[in-house]
Amino acid sequence: MPNLPQQQTIVQYITNSSQTQYTFAFYAPLNTDIQVYYQASNATPIPATDILVLSVGYTVTYNADPTTGGYITLLFTPTTGYYLTINRQVMASLNTNFANAQNFNGANLDTALDRLLLLCQQNQNYNLQRNLSYVINTYLPNATPYTQLPPLAQNQFWIGSGSGITAGTISQVPSASVLQALLASVVPSADGGSIVGYYDAVSSNPTTVSDFLSDLNSLISSNITYGNRISLTTGTSQNITNITITPGTWRLYGNVYFTPAGTMSNAVGWINTISATFPDYSQVSSINISDPTGALGFPVPTQRITVATNTVIYLSCNTSFTSTATACGNLYAEAISLIT
Repeated sequence: MPNLPQQQTIVQYITNSSQTQYTFAFYAPLNTDIQVYYQASNATPIPATDILVLSVGYTVTYNADPTTGGYITLLFTPTTGYYLTINRQVMASLNTNFANAQNFNGANLDTALDRLLLLCQQNQNYNLQRNLSYVINTYLPNATPYTQLPPLAQNQFWIGSGSGITAGTISQVPSASVLQALLASVVPSADGGSIVGYYDAVSSNPTTVSDFLSDLNSLISSNITYGNRISLTTGTSQNITNITITPGTWRLYGNVYFTPAGTMSNAVGWINTISATFPDYSQVSSINISDPTGALGFPVPTQRITVATNTVIYLSCNTSFTSTATACGNLYAEAISLIT
């Protein structure tokens, strides 16, 4: 063949039910060198099952000059919106034996070289323009023909699958405006807390940024001053003061101060959730008196506590004395995180 120009060896269409003929503009020596693929636009490309059978699914007709191509005719009515791919697939084989002198002539040599050129052209098309040949039967946009992956549906992306690729689906991809609306919302279950990651430490419920910062600054306290100190009964556990904390995690701390009129033999202070009741001894401060007539004060053990409901916290004490005694002190609850 004296003149065979560079050619695109693949063409694709979106089918129409009123059209059965589709043209191709490349040379294929044999009608078996033409492959036709047909698939739904939303289907995963599977070349082995999408390929049509010659003379069963389609026929091939060449132009008067076969180097300019021709057209295929579908032997069925196509569904509108399906992808149709016409591809040249010359087999990489050569049957001419030039060792036989009778076969060594210009016509046979020209045919063999033409076949090699066709193979080079289709390989060039694959390597430079359709290197992901796994999706050969998937429609490619005409704006940039044969040079990019097929367009994906919303919320899809390409992932490896076996020896090829397939389209994966993202569960949800909100737009920028949706994200902005979520961030602007002050509802804990639907605002920036669930995106940025502000959560309370107890139940992992999302909270707003402002509420999170407010939680960190939450402090509840009760202060019984020296002028308002309470009278004690010897050997009896009594509450100096109490506060109520809300659901969440809190740091509790405080101090007690005793003033006797006579002598004291010992002094104990603690924080508990039960009124005027000793907790475990690991949670009390206790001092044996070296100066039984002097006033004294000390901090009580700090505690970290998590509660699910509103809870009363008590600052309590116990002392033994001979005459009279009073006590005052401070009780603090500092929020680590709150349940909103």
